[in-house]
Amino acid sequence: MEIEEIKKIYGEVGSGYATDVKTIRFLEKWVREKGGLPPFARASWKTCKRFLNN
Repeated sequence: MEIEEIKKIYGEVGSGYATDVKTIRFLEKWVREKGGLPPFARASWKTCKRFLNN
C-alpha cells in the first residue's frame, strides 16, 4: 500500500519512515489503543518491536 493510500484510510501517519516523529507517534498510539500493529506496519522495524514489547 502506498503512503498516500494509507493516509486516506488512516489519517496522518507521517512519512512512514521509522525515524519520523509523526510516524512514531501514530504507531505508539495505535498499539496502545488497539493492542497490535496496523496492517501496513513493518513488524521487523525496531520501532515496531519496541512498542509491542512495552
